[in-house]
Amino acid sequence: MKIILLKDVPRIGVKNQILDIAQVYAMNAFVSKGLARIATANDEKQQKEKENKKKEEKARESDKYIQVFTTLEKESVTSALIIKKKLDAKGHFYAKFSKHDVVDAVFNAAKVSISDSQIITDLTAITNLGEHTIELNVNSRKYKILVKIIKE
Repeated sequence: MKIILLKDVPRIGVKNQILDIAQVYAMNAFVSKGLARIATANDEKQQKEKENKKKEEKARESDKYIQVFTTLEKESVTSALIIKKKLDAKGHFYAKFSKHDVVDAVFNAAKVSISDSQIITDLTAITNLGEHTIELNVNSRKYKILVKIIKE
């Protein structure tokens, strides 16, 4: 018997999820307690439509990321992402160069958010001004982007 959950049920499923379980178990454990109702063919059709919409949106967003990072990778040959860092009297960074600096630079340049975990390059080795290549892993694709660190 197919049921649709009306509430989140721990270790069973989330609200609006359709489950196929034994009829007696469904009636006694879920339907009679108001946790679920019997699913109709229309419910299953709507569920499939929602899943298809989510897949399409995810594909569209993935295409957007691919387009943005391919553009950034190509443009970095001519113009790098620019990151400004404060220096002390000896020419050292006040704050170490971090993944947050790269995340902010990508957002400022392309209006796309990435997470720290998508940066592959070890940034602890970057301790001076200049141009550096940073490798990113976005949507299972690797991109090499040129980053130019300049004095603020």
